[in-house]
Amino acid sequence: MIEDLNPAARPASALMPAFAQDVLVLGFGACIVAALLAALLLWRRGDNRLLILLGAGAVAAATEGLACLLINCFHSPEGQYRIYRAFDTDVPLWLGEVYVLFFGAGAYLMVRQLQRLQQPLAFWLCFATIGLSEGVFEMITIRLGTHLYYGAQPWPIAGFPLHLFFVNATLAIAFATAA
Repeated sequence: MIEDLNPAARPASALMPAFAQDVLVLGFGACIVAALLAALLLWRRGDNRLLILLGAGAVAAATEGLACLLINCFHSPEGQYRIYRAFDTDVPLWLGEVYVLFFGAGAYLMVRQLQRLQQPLAFWLCFATIGLSEGVFEMITIRLGTHLYYGAQPWPIAGFPLHLFFVNATLAIAFATAA
């Protein structure tokens, strides 16, 4: 059934590099702890937006299985810590952490920046910063061997399909707007 929805040839298998995965999980985990502590301090001061956005980022991680199916992204089931399996896709723990940081803490930083500048240029600078940081991060993690894009991808740069720059930056803007 999944093959009918996604006709591109999915890789047979791959091994998730243990060191790369451990570095990502521990590094992102430390960043999440720091973001949670900051969120609690802000909450005590009456600003609950960071706490809400961190939770929203965690909930958004539930969409990764479907997103991987639609954009032909492969996360190996071999040798990784996974949060869940959906749509015949294994979603790794480090990627769930990325959702919390990117759509939680990243969206909060965008809200703060937009409040401070309140100019159209600030919006586009935030959009470009989010898109570029996400693209650079993906190129690094592709090189580490933690995932790959397969099948025909539009505008590939170093294994990263450039259209995701626009998709992910737009989603971060949507989270920031909701905040």
